[in-house]
Amino acid sequence: MDPDPETPIDETVRALEDVVRSGKVRYVGCSNFLAYQVARAIGRSEALGVVRFDSVQPRYNLLFREIERELLPLCREEGIGVIPYNPIAGGLLSGKHNRDSGPEEGSRFTLGTAAERYQDRYWHEAMFETVEQLRPIANDAGMALPEMAVAWVLANPAVTAPIIGASRPEQLDDTLKAAEAPMNAELKKTLDSAHRAIPARGRSTLVSELAELLQIARRAAVIAGEVIMPLYAAGTAVELKADRTPVTIADRNAELAIREFLARECPGHGILGEEFGETPGDGRHRWILDPIDGTKSFIHHVPLFGTLVALERDGVPVAGVIACHAVGETASAAQGLGAHLNGEPCHVSATSEIREATITMTSFSRMLRGARRA
Repeated sequence: MDPDPETPIDETVRALEDVVRSGKVRYVGCSNFLAYQVARAIGRSEALGVVRFDSVQPRYNLLFREIERELLPLCREEGIGVIPYNPIAGGLLSGKHNRDSGPEEGSRFTLGTAAERYQDRYWHEAMFETVEQLRPIANDAGMALPEMAVAWVLANPAVTAPIIGASRPEQLDDTLKAAEAPMNAELKKTLDSAHRAIPARGRSTLVSELAELLQIARRAAVIAGEVIMPLYAAGTAVELKADRTPVTIADRNAELAIREFLARECPGHGILGEEFGETPGDGRHRWILDPIDGTKSFIHHVPLFGTLVALERDGVPVAGVIACHAVGETASAAQGLGAHLNGEPCHVSATSEIREATITMTSFSRMLRGARRA
């Protein structure tokens, strides 16, 4: 199961306790939880005296090793089984794919709704370069590339067993050989070194990209605050829009400043703003801007106003920030990175204090619901 940002973890573990007590399952586990989410779930299970997670199912392979930093040490200490998926990176570590000719029909990179997800994860130059580095290493070791990839996953003492997938029976010939003999330490060291040559952006392309874009969103919100707060302190003048509704000068000035910033940082991205409408872009990425939601509060010097900077990708909100400048509160979220309040991981409900700071919560709420592993 993936983490549900809208359901308190206490409710989740209590429900799983009921399932175990009813005899429907013996043990429960989770998939795609970050380390802090697993740790918190275990802590709440212990506090409530209910069943805890006994296994995790993360993504792990030679091209994606982020779980080694926190999740795997936690699992070893807590005695949690690790059953990783994608040990051959959706087939990229089979060595059969060619970047120039495109994905092979019938592979994970072309099938249904998973195709885009797998291409986002692995179909990048850095990944192909690493596969080419690994190919001669496998030849020297007398192993097929997928056999070596699975054997390397098995060589991690925190791993219980990888999940092997195949679309044809013969594809299992190489991967199952990985279980016949443990990988020697020298070969593992060589493979570890090959991974360190992958740029961080190449190891987890989608998550890394969204992390960078979320930083851009945060900086855009800071820029808005730098425009807004001096005018707030000075008691900014009020203008009327064409429909006779009030608008502060700060709305327009802040949006212009953000637009100029985004045009420099993200050329080609579209922008849709409350004050100046839509600027078309590449058709995939569109920034949603709404500085100073709650104009009446702003006019009356009630510090319940904020700036929304969110990014849509293919029409789906994937990253964004709400900053309540006057009280110094900032909430952010992105797919694969979870939700944060003032830089600290939080459950979505923890952002309720700044919900009153904006009346444009629909897009941000949708984005928060999507803040989970891609």
